[in-house]
Amino acid sequence: MFDASGTHLASWGGRGEGPGEFGDFAAPWNVGPWPGDSIAASDLYARRVSVFDAHGAHGRTIVLGDPYYRLFGVMPDGKMCLGTIPAFEAGTMGTGMVRREVEYAIASPDGSLHVALGTYPASEWYIFAEGGGMAVYPQPFRHSAIAQVWGDLIVIGSNDLYEIRAFTADGALTRIVRREHDVRSPTRAESDAHLDELYEDRTEQQRARARAELEDMPLLETFPAFGRVLTDSRGHLWVEDYQLPGASPPPWTVFDPEGRVLGLMELPPDLSVREIGEDYILGSVSDDFGIERVQLWPLDRSGF
Repeated sequence: MFDASGTHLASWGGRGEGPGEFGDFAAPWNVGPWPGDSIAASDLYARRVSVFDAHGAHGRTIVLGDPYYRLFGVMPDGKMCLGTIPAFEAGTMGTGMVRREVEYAIASPDGSLHVALGTYPASEWYIFAEGGGMAVYPQPFRHSAIAQVWGDLIVIGSNDLYEIRAFTADGALTRIVRREHDVRSPTRAESDAHLDELYEDRTEQQRARARAELEDMPLLETFPAFGRVLTDSRGHLWVEDYQLPGASPPPWTVFDPEGRVLGLMELPPDLSVREIGEDYILGSVSDDFGIERVQLWPLDRSGF
C-alpha cells in the first residue's frame, strides 16, 4: 500500500499456505476492489481468493471450484468473473498451430458456480513436436480472449472481430459494441522481424534452434481487431486499438455505458494502463533495464 505521493505504507499477505498468504508462482495474480471498502486478491494456482479489509486485515478466503481458478473481476454485488487456463501436454500434440480456448463463468460471492458463460477462443500457439517432446512458441500477432467487468455486466469474447459482447450476471446477452476498422493480414517479413526481436536476447545457439523449429510456422489470416479492454469509474468502456508493426502507439476508443462512441484518447507511449479513475490514469512503464515504475497521469474529462 502506498499513499498518493508514492510513499510505502504497508504490505499485506506474504508467501505461504495460511489465511491471507499466497503461493510462490503468479500470486497474487489479480488484485482489485471488493464490494464495500475491501480488497480481493487471487492466488492463481491455489484456486482461492483472499479478501482483506481497508486496513489489511484478512477477512476470509474463497475457494474456487474446478475448473475455474482465474479471477478476472468482481461485480458490484460480489459475484466473480472466473476463467480457465488451458495447458499443453507433452507428447499429445503434433507439429502445427494450436488455438487454446478459455471457459468463463460467474461465481457467487462464496465461490459456488452461479452460471457458466461458455467457451471462447483465446491465443494461437505453434507446437513443434519431435522425439516425444515438444516446444511451444507464441504465434506472432496472436489473438486473445477478453474478460472485463463493465458495471453490472461482464464483457467476454475474443478480439478476432471488433465486436464486444456484454452479458448480465445471469448469462444473458444484453449489449453488442461494434466499430469499423481496417482488416489486414501479417506479412512474412513482419512475422520474421517480430520473432527476431522476441529472441534477440537469447544465445546464438538458441536463436538458431528457434529459427529452425519455426521455419514452417504459418501466418495468421488477420491481425487482432483491437488490443486491451478496460472500464473506468464512470462505467465507460475503453478499447485500445491494435498496434500494427512499425506504427505509433495507437489511441483508445472510449464508449459510454450504453456502448456509444464518445471519442478517441491518446495515452502516453509505453504506459501499461492499470486503472482509469475519475480524474487520473494509473499505469506502469519499464525502462531499458526492465525496471518497472508506477506513473499517475491527470485525466481531464471535459471532452467526455
